[in-house]
Amino acid sequence: MLYSVEEIYIQDVAFQVKTYLKDTRNHNYRIRGNNIGITISAFYKSKVEIEKFKAEWIDNAIARIESEPRLLIRKSLVERKSIAVLGIVYTIEYLEDIFRPKFIPNSKKIQFPKSYDSPKIRTYLRSFIQKNIQTAIEQRVSYINQITVQKTLNSISIKSHKSRWGSCSSKGDVTISINTLLAPRWVLDYVIVHELCHRVYMDHSPKFWAEVARYFPKYALAKKLLKDRGAEFSL
Repeated sequence: MLYSVEEIYIQDVAFQVKTYLKDTRNHNYRIRGNNIGITISAFYKSKVEIEKFKAEWIDNAIARIESEPRLLIRKSLVERKSIAVLGIVYTIEYLEDIFRPKFIPNSKKIQFPKSYDSPKIRTYLRSFIQKNIQTAIEQRVSYINQITVQKTLNSISIKSHKSRWGSCSSKGDVTISINTLLAPRWVLDYVIVHELCHRVYMDHSPKFWAEVARYFPKYALAKKLLKDRGAEFSL
């Protein structure tokens, strides 16, 4: 028998929790996608007892999910109702009565025809980011360069890199992946520092990482986040 249905959030990901009362002596839980199913013995009739066991099993499920990042299944960017680019949140809407994408600056809304499929949405969003964020990323990279390595930069650009978060040539051409712009701001700053440090060391030697740590002491946390949640920022 279905006892209750509720929604909880674990690290900003929504999970639906369904609790069942069944003729069994065992209590357990299972995780399938973004659904948590909890089974409690129907032997217990008191609501206080049932709620106690339910809370315990929810805590167990949360602890497991938080310890296994693979269980945090986030919707792809094109399925979300909003995206954050360089810390700016844009609301995404899908409408029946429009025939082409539309950006409404005052409300930070991006509207798509409901008929648009994922490839079309991705293409538009990539173009939108490159067009609207270029100046902001130039300013951010230039500012961080001034307070860190202070090296000459030849160019700063946004690219649709799929296999890397950024790059820096020996001539000072810095590129930042569109995907990196969708990460938290402090993680983006790590990537910028990382690439700027290649103006000092064009490798990943211990000296290079010491240079990164000099300007971004918590770089290991940023690296771990990109490793564990990198797919979340993929466009």
